[in-house]
Amino acid sequence: MTAFVLVHGGFHGAWCWESVIKPLRAEGHHVQAVDLPGRGATADRVATVTFEDWVAAVSAAIDSAPETPVLVGHSVGGVTVSQVAECRGTDIVALVYVAGVVPVDGATGYATLLEPGPSSALLTEGAFVASADGTTGMVPPEHALVAFYGRTEPATAQTAIARLCPEAMRPLQVPVSLGTSYARVPKTYIGATHDRAVPLAFQRQLADRCGATFLGIDSDHSPFYSATDALVEALVDNASRPFQCPVAKHSRAAPDVAHQAIEVVGGARELTAMLGIFVASPPLSTVGLSANTFLMSSGDPRYTSVPSVITRTVNPSP
Repeated sequence: MTAFVLVHGGFHGAWCWESVIKPLRAEGHHVQAVDLPGRGATADRVATVTFEDWVAAVSAAIDSAPETPVLVGHSVGGVTVSQVAECRGTDIVALVYVAGVVPVDGATGYATLLEPGPSSALLTEGAFVASADGTTGMVPPEHALVAFYGRTEPATAQTAIARLCPEAMRPLQVPVSLGTSYARVPKTYIGATHDRAVPLAFQRQLADRCGATFLGIDSDHSPFYSATDALVEALVDNASRPFQCPVAKHSRAAPDVAHQAIEVVGGARELTAMLGIFVASPPLSTVGLSANTFLMSSGDPRYTSVPSVITRTVNPSP
């Protein structure tokens, strides 16, 4: 018997794991799916929830497990489970990312989400809509279908879309702190070969730099729907094999793209270290993300309004 703690990704809740929980429990495994604060019973807190709240919720689930669990994070849930692995590394058997967003030490979830650029369906025009006060964001149904459920049965996809919820923005503006405890945790990355939200090439890059063993399955961004059996099999097989300590290719802060310049229409070469802005700037009050517009409003007047078109990354100017 293996204990699993499952952590959902952005805009989802513990409900997204329902199709996985039943077969895992039928095989005798203990399974707990976590609702991160800001949805479900705590939906009224979505505008004020913190990254620390997310970490605490997962940590509590680890404490309630009957034995040392395997910690599983889907999509942007990978950010939270990474931090938990640093804080509670000796209290988990292994870390499993499912089409996960994996930051490096010192990076934020937002910075990592931006890395694939327009190859991600989440960074296309209109795919992300911020609330009026900038504290939450949502993916419109038509974009959610493309980004999350491209190979999911239509009826299942529509049911899931109806359950999507606004996502808190502040937690993903917090830099993670990952050190030796995180580095020592054995890691597996279950990649989704037809993922439009976290593209396959980017998944492989994320797995490589955190030292995770990569395993691809034929699915969209939501393998708990489009490849349920394959995902369950991968989780069980992964839990039953001997784990080895990973060797991370990148152990410190900003991803390679953070050291590149961002070529934007109209200049704005100040954005050379754009990802560093997410790490170092005051809390954002308004954020707009799309392939055509990148607006930031913070306490720093230099970045109050930057209506620029991000076209591609280029080598930094001397």
